[in-house]
Amino acid sequence: KDPAYPQNQDLHFKVGTTNPSKTPFLTDNYWKVAHMKGSVVKSSHIFQGWSVNPQLENVDLRLVGTKYAAGKISDIEVKFTPITDADTLKIEAIFPTQFNFDQSTVPLPYDIDSRSEGSTLIINRGGFRAGVMATIAINTVRLGRAGGQTRFNFVTYKDETLDLGEKRDEKLDFAGGFRLPGLISVISAPILRSQYQDARAMFPVKSIFQPRVQEDAKAEFTLSFSRAVQASERLLVTCQGQAKYQLKQSPFVVIGIGEIETNVE
Repeated sequence: KDPAYPQNQDLHFKVGTTNPSKTPFLTDNYWKVAHMKGSVVKSSHIFQGWSVNPQLENVDLRLVGTKYAAGKISDIEVKFTPITDADTLKIEAIFPTQFNFDQSTVPLPYDIDSRSEGSTLIINRGGFRAGVMATIAINTVRLGRAGGQTRFNFVTYKDETLDLGEKRDEKLDFAGGFRLPGLISVISAPILRSQYQDARAMFPVKSIFQPRVQEDAKAEFTLSFSRAVQASERLLVTCQGQAKYQLKQSPFVVIGIGEIETNVE
């Protein structure tokens, strides 16, 4: 068939690409198309390419404090490798909700911007350099509510003006960091009953007294979980200290709406 494609008609095509790590230099950021017949150029055109949003590389987010449960005060550590130089980092905690950086601190020379609020933390004087891994310890962070896999946004800027036109690198909806454990709350004071208190008729006098050393007893706890407890999951109960109690497999009962079938290891 000749012509294979008529003149003055639009030709649409798609091509898969892997974007560069950052926007090419202005004089290099062009696409060129040429219509060739053999070595003869029949027609050609160039078109300016688009801007590429550079992605922070080697991003890592860890929970390094001594407290791990949802809603507690702890410390986190952020690591990343910039693609372009920047001086300001903006961190947004997306999930779980209710992360709070209001009381947070960072080591010198970093400085927390006064516009930081709630789940958003802005760090100035970063001095981030392309290709050089940065590590930032963030102390006194109120961890999010309920728990679950964390998701964060990280964006770097040229300076503390946070001008969108001066945005450098980003890593949005980052879900490769730590998983926040949920919180187990003890609702009321634990109760320790002696072996005689469940048989008051048989032991009317002994049942009056508190449990004594080297006697069997029963401990009762009322707990609340910030995350749903699924079937086949495990509840680990331990007792620590020099005078720790010896825990027995039987009797062991979990009561929710009704008695729950359990298997004690």
